[in-house]
Amino acid sequence: MDFCVFPEVKSQLRGFHFVSEQELTVAAKRIMSSFDTDTYRDTFDKWISRHIKCIRVGGD
Repeated sequence: MDFCVFPEVKSQLRGFHFVSEQELTVAAKRIMSSFDTDTYRDTFDKWISRHIKCIRVGGD
């Protein structure tokens, strides 16, 4: 999931300064909760596809 969710969260947080780790956590959770179900489903499907490709080529 990191290959889709993390870059998007990082992008949306860029330029903000947080006083505490808790503020950062709240902001990241707010962004993640704004993603719709299809975003997570598509991300998971791509992740599975990458694993299948890796298995087919013997890990290369």
